[in-house]
Order: sequence, then structure tokens, then C-alpha cells
Amino acid sequence: MLKNLYFSGGGIKHESNHPSIKRRFARFIQRKNYKLANWEQAEANEECVVLVSQTADLTYWKRLKDKNVAVIFESNDPYVLDQSRSMKTIFRGTFKFCIRRHTYWEFDFKKTVMDLCRSVDAVVVGHYKVYDMLKSIMPNVHLIPDYSVDISLKKKQDFQLPSSGQINIFWEGLGSSYIPFEDINRIFKQVKNYNFVFHFVTDLSFHAIANKYAKKYVFEVAKKKAPDMYHSFRFYQWSEFSYNNIGVLSDFAIIPLPFDNSMNYYKPENKLIQMWRMGLPTITSAIPSYIRAFDGAGLNEYCFNDDEWRAKIINFAENLEDRKRNSEMGIAFVEKYYSNEVIDELWQNVIDSVEKV
Repeated sequence: MLKNLYFSGGGIKHESNHPSIKRRFARFIQRKNYKLANWEQAEANEECVVLVSQTADLTYWKRLKDKNVAVIFESNDPYVLDQSRSMKTIFRGTFKFCIRRHTYWEFDFKKTVMDLCRSVDAVVVGHYKVYDMLKSIMPNVHLIPDYSVDISLKKKQDFQLPSSGQINIFWEGLGSSYIPFEDINRIFKQVKNYNFVFHFVTDLSFHAIANKYAKKYVFEVAKKKAPDMYHSFRFYQWSEFSYNNIGVLSDFAIIPLPFDNSMNYYKPENKLIQMWRMGLPTITSAIPSYIRAFDGAGLNEYCFNDDEWRAKIINFAENLEDRKRNSEMGIAFVEKYYSNEVIDELWQNVIDSVEKV
């Protein structure tokens, strides 16, 4: 019998519309009609299952010793792979303690994550390299991608370029994540004789630190980072509706990311999968998860350098059949391995693995 389910997210409730919450465990709960409450509502000595998000107080959960509580840690972001030495990375643990996200001060946040992985009943990860790293120390580890958006997705049907000669390029993502304005400026300013227009579905304003501090406006950031290409940028406030409708009206998508061994380099394949879910031809940087997805789909539109970017962009601009092939093979790959039904089963396996008789 399924025991009571709880969620611990450090103040970010499970019913939040934030995509990082909405497309994962919360969607599984919604699709299965299970009841999910916040951890603060649990009763003493109650037998239960708790999903601990990365936004929760990890220092509390690594210390919890309660035989009645089965803990699932959702280690979706690849913190344990991050090899960058930025101030944000170095002082992440201290910062979380200072803003009272963590009860105990632990300087090495990566160690905190690894300690928690060793202490819980199950770990859910989003990146295959994290899965490979953890399975030797945590036998009950599960690799689960994001669900699709919650609306009925439109798929791209028309692959003809506009008669005006304008080529519409799509990018989607959170403002607090990696925004590729500098990459676009550097790559595209040398691609002549094409009328590219870029459509960004993102946060029009965002906080660069902890989703709370250092407020920025995307227009201002774009103008500073991409002075040569800014005139061809168009911006739309992120929503599932704008994401889907602007996406299918675009000619192809791009996902540039840096080769810096940071969290950005080790992003899971979710964004590429989302593009293929709506049949949008997509070119990406050659980060590990994207290479793996492209290889699985039988495609190779990933780029190791700017010259490859320019060659593949020009190829997409010139060849309808290659754009259509990317779309069709991407859709087939996603429907086989990333359907909502497949993801339902993966999450149910996690719940089953920690349920005590």
C-alpha cells in the first residue's frame, strides 16, 4: 500500500509553476492522482516517503535518521560533475547557510550532495554521467528525464522558409540559467547574406543569484552582450503557450553552451528533447548529453566549435530536407524513449523501490 507522500523543497512548493519542479516529480504525482503534501505537515513517527528537492535543506536531510521515513533525493542538477572554480561554485554551501536555506554550515556543497546521496533510500538524477558516478556508492539510483510541458503540444508541420527571406531561429530557457547572447553575437556576425531573426522565450526579468538577488532585465543584458546582433532579437515572456507557439513558427532552434566543465557543460538533454517533442529542428553545442541524444536518434547536428556552428547553420538555412529529417528522427527518438508514459514508469519504479511492506 502506498504510504503518505511528502515533498521538501526549502520553501519552493511542489505546486510551483517553476519548470524545474513542474516537469519532474510534481507531474508524476499529478498524472497518477497521488496526494502530496509539504514535509512540514507530516506527523511524528509517521511512516512516509519524502521527495527531497535540491532546493531543500540538504544539511538537515543528511543528518536525519528515522526508520519510518523513506527519503528519495532528486539530484537533478549535476552539481557533482561541476569542475568550475567560480565564486558561485566555491561559496555555494556558505551562501545557502547565510540565507538560511541550510541549517548547518558546510563549505563544500559538492560533498554535502555526495553525503546525502550515500544516506538516503533512493537517488533520482537527470544526467547519465551522474548516474554512472553514483551507482557504485548508491545502488538504488534512477536516471529520469523531464516530462513534456503540461499543454497539448503542437508539432511543427511546415518546413518551408518564409517567402520574405527571413529565417526565424528559436531559443528557450530561464533567465537565471545560461543565456547565449555572446555566443550568438560571435557566431552569427560572420554569417553573411542571411536575414536571421532570433526569438527568445525566456524571463523578461530575472534574478541572477538564488532566484532572489541581483535583478536583471533581459533586454539590457542582450544589448550589452550582443551589440552586433541585438537589432534582430525578439523577446517573449516564458510560458508553456509562448514556448510552444513561438517554437513551431520558427524554422529551427539553437542551443549553444560553453565547454567549461561547469554545470552548463553538464546539462542533461532535456532542452533538446523538448525541442524535438514539438518537431523543431535543432542544432546544439557538443556537450556530452546532447551527443548521446543525437547519436541515439541517428543525427549529428552538434558542434564542437564556431566553424561547425556556422556550417550547420548555413546547411539548415539552405536545406529543407535536412531540417525536416532532424525533426522527424528527433520525434521518433523522443516518442520511443521519452514519452510521458515511459517517464511515469520510471518514477513508479522509484516509489516502489523505497516502499516498505
